[in-house]
Amino acid sequence: MVNEAIHSGSTTHSSAAISQPPSHTTVKFPNLVDLDIIGSGKIKLEEIEFGRDCSNCQLRSLAMSCYNQIQFSCEWQLRLYNLQSLTLTHYYWWLELKFQCFKRLKVLEIIEPGCSILFSFSAFESLHQLERLEISSCDLLEEIVEDVRCEEPSGNYKKTVTFFHLYSVTLKDLPNLKKNFHGANYECHMPALVAVYVHNCGIPTLYTCSVITTMQKLDILSVKNCTLLEDIVEDARDDETSDTNDKIITLPRLTRVYLEDLPIVKSFSTTSSYSFNMPELHEFHLQMCPQIEKFTSLKTSNGTVRVHSDWHPYTYQKDLNDYITKMRKAEDKRLGKRAGESSYSNKKLGTEAERVGEEKPQETEENDQQ
Repeated sequence: MVNEAIHSGSTTHSSAAISQPPSHTTVKFPNLVDLDIIGSGKIKLEEIEFGRDCSNCQLRSLAMSCYNQIQFSCEWQLRLYNLQSLTLTHYYWWLELKFQCFKRLKVLEIIEPGCSILFSFSAFESLHQLERLEISSCDLLEEIVEDVRCEEPSGNYKKTVTFFHLYSVTLKDLPNLKKNFHGANYECHMPALVAVYVHNCGIPTLYTCSVITTMQKLDILSVKNCTLLEDIVEDARDDETSDTNDKIITLPRLTRVYLEDLPIVKSFSTTSSYSFNMPELHEFHLQMCPQIEKFTSLKTSNGTVRVHSDWHPYTYQKDLNDYITKMRKAEDKRLGKRAGESSYSNKKLGTEAERVGEEKPQETEENDQQ
């Protein structure tokens, strides 16, 4: 069904929504710019044509939702060359996507992809124009990018991919995700990144020191409900610190940090190789992080920060390390006191029980004598 008027088997419309392209009928859209395809059955893309010359295809936006596998012919892959926005829901054509290059793509949304790896390294490397990325709702996904093969030993060389235009990354409901844009032989730099949302993901660490150092425009960092997350910024490796005299990681535009429901996180960063400078940080949410001990291992420079935590609805602090350390010690002391009181009560009850237990044989002996 085509939800736009079609005259003589062709249309000059700039947008169209199609569900179940009609069988044995070729539909031509020579001037089509935006296309939505929705289907629960088998979709035959060869029945949709854009014109004689694939290189002149004007398609800029494609949204697809389909529960069945979709095969892309070579001609259709050429038609995606100028694509700037791609939204995929319930898709099962990941083999084509994994190796497909989208050199002009700016917006990519992937929902319920149904695969363990999204991109080959070469395909991911082609996304130089990407501005916004959202991946959500997939229990199978383990890696966003397949690690690049490297002939040199791991750790001595890493290939770097830089996304100069990527300003927003959202990762949600990916419980088995193991890596976040870095692997044994590669890492991604995102100097334009403004907002990061990582919710309900299985990754053990969010960023390396070398990656977060490049995020000079980062404004919002929201990390929630990640039960396996150990570090926001992992400890620096020797090769990350040996070539630099600058031992300070500065995030000049970071204004808001949200850390919520992270059961094993002990700090924002455990690295003892770098201190942090966050001059514009003014809001910090810290909730349901029972293992938190400090903000960073070394000093963090910041102004006055409004803190919302389990300890205080709102409070203003100038030293986050000092605040977290004091609150943690006070809580541990309070819990220890309660444990001591409980232990004393149990000991007292035990003593009374022993005394009562000792008296019972005496009473029995007296009764026997009577």
